[in-house]
Amino acid sequence: AGGQATWVDDNFADTYFSISPEQSLNTGGRLPVYDVDSGFRDVGGSVNAYINIGDRWSLNPYATYQYVFRDYARSPIIADYGDRNQFTFGFHIMREFTFGGTGQ
Repeated sequence: AGGQATWVDDNFADTYFSISPEQSLNTGGRLPVYDVDSGFRDVGGSVNAYINIGDRWSLNPYATYQYVFRDYARSPIIADYGDRNQFTFGFHIMREFTFGGTGQ
């Protein structure tokens, strides 16, 4: 388990959360002009596990949660079309390989 906070710079904030006058015009005004500056975008946490499922195989399930706040959550992209509560679930299947040595 772990916690996190995400800091984003102006370029990231503008790319993913701001709406330029041109972009607003392209949406017919459905998305108003909006500008977000750099700062902390979210806080959250994650949990993951490693489960052996065979001699050299394992499964890695994980879940993360991020709470988007401040001006980022007020962006029309999030406020109107998204959600400030962000969840991710998934898994990886891993295989161990041995190179050289005993030739197993």
